Amino acid sequence: MPHALLIDKAKESLLSNAEVFRNHGFTVDTADRHSRGRDLLLRKMPDVLFLGATVMSRRMPKLLRILNQEPFAGLIEIYAVVPDDNRRAKKNLDALNVAQQFNDPLDPGALDSKLQAYIEAVERHTERKSVHDSGRGLLVGESPAMRRVYRLIRKAAISNASVLLFGESGTGKELVSRTIHALSERADGPFVAMNSGAVPENLAESELFGHVKGAFTGADQPRDGVFQRSCGGTLFLDEVTEMPEALQVKLLRVLETGEYQRLGSEQTDHSDFRLISACNREPAAALADGVLREDLFYRIGQFPINLPPLRERGGDVELLAKHFLDREISSHGQTKVFSTEALDLLRLRHWPGNVRELANVVAQAYLMAGEQILPEDLPGELPSASVSEPSTAVNQLAGQSLEEVERAMIVQTLKQCNGNKRKTARTLGISPKTLYARLKDYEIDL
Repeated sequence: MPHALLIDKAKESLLSNAEVFRNHGFTVDTADRHSRGRDLLLRKMPDVLFLGATVMSRRMPKLLRILNQEPFAGLIEIYAVVPDDNRRAKKNLDALNVAQQFNDPLDPGALDSKLQAYIEAVERHTERKSVHDSGRGLLVGESPAMRRVYRLIRKAAISNASVLLFGESGTGKELVSRTIHALSERADGPFVAMNSGAVPENLAESELFGHVKGAFTGADQPRDGVFQRSCGGTLFLDEVTEMPEALQVKLLRVLETGEYQRLGSEQTDHSDFRLISACNREPAAALADGVLREDLFYRIGQFPINLPPLRERGGDVELLAKHFLDREISSHGQTKVFSTEALDLLRLRHWPGNVRELANVVAQAYLMAGEQILPEDLPGELPSASVSEPSTAVNQLAGQSLEEVERAMIVQTLKQCNGNKRKTARTLGISPKTLYARLKDYEIDL
């Protein structure tokens, strides 16, 4: 959490501006005189120093001399409100390389925008540091399947090859693409994401290429497309198989030449971006179904990465559930924990919606639960349009109670594991203690 020091002799504006800082997540110290401000500066080493218009006096150079010395020089971001007629103050602040000089009187909206930009920059820096320290970015998981993904991410990041991510919906394709970008040489460039399936067909070409004013009805202003906006960085095209074939042909040409024309323009523009594409089906199936051109596949699929479904990630369910719970706690402020029984139920779920579904279940359970999340706080499995026709095994279980289904699952797994209870518990993703309790509850003796 960043810390700010505000110095201003006008107490009313001092208090109101301090509240603006707090609303953006800062911890705040305030001072209404120079001596108090210098003392707090030396003791607290703030991230941001805010100087009100009333402190721009002859005594200000003493404060500025401190800021020009080690360890303060260059480490504190300084914002100052400067009266138009105070040339001495402007000269002193220019020499100090102040991050932002505001006009007097201060526009609250200008301060709000500056603080929002500062917080976003801090979050980007923190995320990038996390990515470089762990090589995983915001991804969570320790299963063998995810460790393989981490290895592929690191290899993809050091190349400039086009990456194709594929796997079921909700497996984290955009997070993986952001991690590759953050680990690559293009990390300082923009990351631009476009969901090809979410853009209406009549607007998709404009979204990609951009347009000039008057290019079509409603084009009242020129607009850059994602090719231009991602120049120097990474372009993430999600659901690329949903792109019309004619547009796939045009995309291929841009990838081969780096050239394109905005709608309504005869001028050729250039863009240098790294492409990461994604689809929710196997590339071979997409080619066979005719929803992905073969020539485009060879261009975008130079580095394929298959993202595993959550049901194949073993103990990652518990890690992810606790990660999402921590996120809810940070958002809402009230600490809650999972009961052992609730975690066991989460491990037993099939998760057709994968990580996205788990995040939604945890968010709902957090709102329903007291201090501890119990099995009854977990929402029931919701139908999913992506789920295929029920298998024979599922049809056989339909109409039975949850207890009957769970008992049948335990019995079948015990038989597959030749009665080895530790192996059975590990296969089911539950603790041996929970398994023994279920064996007793369901009177299972194998």
